Amino acid sequence: MQGLSLQVKNWAAWVPGIDQCESWSDWSLELAADCFDSKADVGFIKPMVRRRLSAASRIALRVAQDCLGTETVDSAVFCSRHGECVRTLDIYRSIAEGGGVSPTQFSQSVHNTAAGVFSIERGLDIPMTALAAGHASLEAGFVEAWAQLSSGLSSVLLVMADEHLCAPYSASTPDPKVSFGLALLLAAQGNGPALVLESTQAKGRVSGGTDNLLALLTGQPDLQLDADNGWRWRLHEG
Repeated sequence: MQGLSLQVKNWAAWVPGIDQCESWSDWSLELAADCFDSKADVGFIKPMVRRRLSAASRIALRVAQDCLGTETVDSAVFCSRHGECVRTLDIYRSIAEGGGVSPTQFSQSVHNTAAGVFSIERGLDIPMTALAAGHASLEAGFVEAWAQLSSGLSSVLLVMADEHLCAPYSASTPDPKVSFGLALLLAAQGNGPALVLESTQAKGRVSGGTDNLLALLTGQPDLQLDADNGWRWRLHEG
């Protein structure tokens, strides 16, 4: 498989304590850990909806809003390895303890929660895709965005978000080490930096969200990131 290349028209990212592009050169896991309990600000969402959102959905909505701004887009792809896993665990606990499950809890436990809320709050009448592919969730989202743009769309919003898992899941699945979100406004052609995804047999670092954030956003030209899931990211200035 040859590399898939798309133009990055805009981007936005979030981890605890860091939510401005200018701050990423100083970003580190240690810094994020100091702000572990911070929440993504989603003041643009109606209060009634906002108070029901999980941490994962808040992050996805924050980066999607920051990235898209006042721009229009033809389609949106939301990807997450764990989705609403933490909320679902709360539902399981409630059932195990003999409690009930409210319709609101259940309706917001699905994998496309953030996509649905973003569509409603922004009034977007466009295709929305929600997917999960384990360690390769961001890569799968990029392939989906590339396929949609190849079909003739002008721009696609790609959103990746996950929150740090709580026990008992964190013991067996430590990634992500911190909650994070990334949004990319992508186009088939343009003057911005080109993001390239290539298939590779190389074995390197696990392609976790934080590694991808560093690779995509530090602004280093021709930066490559090998992942042990068979993909390689490459970013170079247009």
